[in-house]
Amino acid sequence: MALGFPDGTIELHDSATGFHRKLRAHLEDVTALAFSPDGRFLASGSVDKNLRLWDLSTQAQSRIGRYPSDVRFVAFSPDGKQIAAVGSFSPTVKLWNTYFGATGNSREKLSIPIQHISLSCCGDQIASISGQDEMIRLYDIVSGKLDFTLADHSGKVVLIKFSHDGQQLASASTDGTTRIKDSRTGMTKDVLSNDLGIVKALVFSSDSKQLASGGHKGVQIWNPETGYLRLKLECQVKGLRSTITFSHTGRNVAFASSDDPVRIWDTVTGKLLHKLEALGPYSLAIAFSPDDRYFAHQSRNRTISIYNARTGESQNTLERHPQPETLAFSGDSKCLATASVAGTIKLWDVETAQLMKTIPINPVVKELSFSTDGTYLETEKGHIQIREPIEDAFHNSPPPRYYWRISGEWIMEGTRKMLWLPPDFRTECTAHRDGLFILGRASGEFTFLEFAQGKVVTDVEG
Repeated sequence: MALGFPDGTIELHDSATGFHRKLRAHLEDVTALAFSPDGRFLASGSVDKNLRLWDLSTQAQSRIGRYPSDVRFVAFSPDGKQIAAVGSFSPTVKLWNTYFGATGNSREKLSIPIQHISLSCCGDQIASISGQDEMIRLYDIVSGKLDFTLADHSGKVVLIKFSHDGQQLASASTDGTTRIKDSRTGMTKDVLSNDLGIVKALVFSSDSKQLASGGHKGVQIWNPETGYLRLKLECQVKGLRSTITFSHTGRNVAFASSDDPVRIWDTVTGKLLHKLEALGPYSLAIAFSPDDRYFAHQSRNRTISIYNARTGESQNTLERHPQPETLAFSGDSKCLATASVAGTIKLWDVETAQLMKTIPINPVVKELSFSTDGTYLETEKGHIQIREPIEDAFHNSPPPRYYWRISGEWIMEGTRKMLWLPPDFRTECTAHRDGLFILGRASGEFTFLEFAQGKVVTDVEG
């Protein structure tokens, strides 16, 4: 038995066992429900005008249509291949073919350009959005196949972010909600209402136990496991773009918007700790050091400011690096890397503010971090070597490492040009993990290119 409620939830009751569970997806009153003839699926309609299809074995869901008015009646065809819906103020019966995104088959070939892709920290899944519809697509990297097509938002999906343990995927939409999904099943775990403006920034803490969302009216911090709102941190920001990041311990969170002051809060008490100088007009580059001693951002005068994260006092100012896209501290917190739209990465000594190295790059990178051993930088365009590996205590040289990266129209290994990319394969929408490149192309297709020592393996998914 299925029951729909005014808060948008659905309860399923097994009369034989007494077991029940709750499904959450609709934004308003659930007004219509129907089981498929084989009992595997449930269709639901709502005052929010959306028609959704549920796989009852996994609780995964897809939004399969939108009716012009409130949905008042839904029914499956006898063969289960179509769903009919009727609304409050329309005499029209609308029919949809039943398809379920979690089957791994899409109803039609995707032709919408890919706007953003997110690679799970485990490196086994990739999520993509177009920015033009409510769809999220999850792919298995090993096989290159589509795992899930998720369509539970009623507005355009503008942000996606994997948790650091790879188990959860958060998404934000113009429908005013943030949703947390189980990345392994595609099932929506929580629907988080947002009352601080359209979400412009999302981030998980490093232990995956906190999720922060930022908008025009401030920051909300949630427990992603339970959907519980822990903190609401209110502030007014004017910038069109925003960024948010946790300190490595998760004890502090920093929120910034272009041309607005940077604010740092205590995530336990909700207390505003520091209100720092405003970001530059085009910059979203902020970072905490791994030991939580420092906080860095680009100031309005285009210098890089390094602060004592505990006191908020200015520690050092680095010379101008035009429009840095991203910042990253080394694992020992002694070096800061800045990547600029000018096509360079610069390495700085945090204590002395001295420039240590300038590395030309092409194209610009937006994701930047140091490798564990500090010998190279990890970016969405590949690996960039910054120093030679060090011999161990027994004077054994480490095994040779191959540094694959995209540079202009080439994929390179170190300084060697290895593979020329045709124009259709040159894209800003890329991801990289240990020699595996994922290219999100304007055609809406992905290309997977994997490079390994002594061989090249390609697997193209069209």
